[in-house]
Amino acid sequence: MDSQTLFTLRYETCAGEVTKTLTRSDLVFRDGPTVNRLGDAGKAVNIAVLDEDGVDVTTAFACFT
Repeated sequence: MDSQTLFTLRYETCAGEVTKTLTRSDLVFRDGPTVNRLGDAGKAVNIAVLDEDGVDVTTAFACFT
């Protein structure tokens, strides 16, 4: 997977489902840590990262392990 590979970050908040398409870099350095902190605070649930084939790869990202 190169840095331009796209991933789908999906999670739920009290406002509803959020879905974002992100590069690995954006996921690792920006959105991933932010969403993980929301999850730790109980403000985001059902957090998942999907690859381009729709396979769950959440555990491949250190910010979610």
